[in-house]
Amino acid sequence: MGIKTHKAFTIIELLVAMALVVILVALSSVIFAVAVRAHRMADSTLEISRRAEVIAEQLLSDVRGLRKDAPLAIWFERDATTGRHYDQILFFANGNFQTIHQYEGKTVWGNLSRIYYGHAWETRYTTESFLKGYCPSITDSGQELPVSQLLSRRAHVLTSDLSLPAFPDSSGFVDSFKPLANNTLETDRLSLTEWKNLLAVSQQNSTVFLLRNFFNQSDATTTGRPMIDKTFPQSLHLLLSEYISAFKVQWGYTAEDLTLSAPDDEPVLVTDAQYFTGMRWWPSVDPAGDGSVGSDFDAMGGDEFGVYFQLPRGTTRKEWSPSIVCRTNGVYFRQHFFPRALKFTFVVHDKNGLFPDGKTFTQIVAIK
Repeated sequence: MGIKTHKAFTIIELLVAMALVVILVALSSVIFAVAVRAHRMADSTLEISRRAEVIAEQLLSDVRGLRKDAPLAIWFERDATTGRHYDQILFFANGNFQTIHQYEGKTVWGNLSRIYYGHAWETRYTTESFLKGYCPSITDSGQELPVSQLLSRRAHVLTSDLSLPAFPDSSGFVDSFKPLANNTLETDRLSLTEWKNLLAVSQQNSTVFLLRNFFNQSDATTTGRPMIDKTFPQSLHLLLSEYISAFKVQWGYTAEDLTLSAPDDEPVLVTDAQYFTGMRWWPSVDPAGDGSVGSDFDAMGGDEFGVYFQLPRGTTRKEWSPSIVCRTNGVYFRQHFFPRALKFTFVVHDKNGLFPDGKTFTQIVAIK
């Protein structure tokens, strides 16, 4: 019987085969890593899109009901180094509103609300300090505003229900309109008419109204910005979204809204050189979009200032001004000007940090 023989692999063939296996394993690892990253990127993109959608829809719902006969105030705050904005806005709006928490055992409903948007301070409450009406200094927590990335919506349903807390107290407004109450309650036991009368009584009332809604002081007893503790349920009604690194507010205007005259002079139409078609947005570092017009921030003398509408008594605070002193391209806004639209630009991030610069979204709402 003959002996059967089988041809064996040569050493070279074996080495080639082993090399191919190594290459296939390496390629598989790369493909797997790419697939995992692509999946994570897709999840992060979806997360960002959902956050942006929630913010945009809430802004649209609130701002389209904005009351032009009620106070509107905007605090502009721009970081000159990064160009990022930490703006704040307060207005009254019609709509279908309800509280998130229950008060006196019930949810409060209403068709008019006082609404604020802006970045919040992140702090720490305790049940004891909360019940005592005290919150420790935000400075002690080591948190800074840009780090928190918490975008807040603070809404107060206007109600006449006498069973609810008398906040604010019109007979002692300065003493009753405190930051902690403003942050923990979701109701105003005042009508819009009462609010307007209250702010028309004295300049002090208007000043307190602005400071305790907007003031950037880092102490919780005086700050106007919302105070949020993500571990404390009683403060979560203030949280609209996490991971928002910038929030910018601008108003829309046309050439018809401008005048060459200073606030106390008779209005004069803008010149041909200053006339433009369409709508522009204020404030802007490049109003015309082509570098031909100087920055509105430079015209206002800085990167932080406030502007108010429908606040007849004004305020003694120099950082706040009525719209008629606002300038663009050497001209002023007309007396009784009111924004034609509001434009909100915000930067959204994902919790895993796969998009370190975030993604920018814009929501424009016409004011009618």
